Amino acid sequence: MRQFFLVLLFSFVCIAQASTETTPTALIGTWIIDAKAVKEFGLPDECSNIQIQFNERGEALLRTGELVYKVSITVKKEGSGFRIYKTPIENNGKPNCQKRPASFVFANFQNESYVEIQSGTLHHHLWEKKDPFLLFRKQ
Repeated sequence: MRQFFLVLLFSFVCIAQASTETTPTALIGTWIIDAKAVKEFGLPDECSNIQIQFNERGEALLRTGELVYKVSITVKKEGSGFRIYKTPIENNGKPNCQKRPASFVFANFQNESYVEIQSGTLHHHLWEKKDPFLLFRKQ
């Protein structure tokens, strides 16, 4: 389950959809995975460098291990959070923090996810609010 969850997380930051919307202000900036979340999910220490950087142009840059990739995003308000639809744009072809090749990560890419911001932390859920989440803190 941990490996599946992490692969889906890496998919976090991609569905081919055009959007004229901009990224909500609350998401803009760099979010770094909480060290406690890395331990709780039994992820390798190398995963403590996971970062998601949202910009106002509807794009996100994600770093995990040596893998760096960019996605276009469409963000829709949903309940107390946001549904994010993602489309991969480019990547550097390097392995992620679990040493999985970029080809594996993108072959198992998750095209959407649900996030909430609570008390200055980003809760990244697999698909729905009821699913487990990884915690990120704004840099």
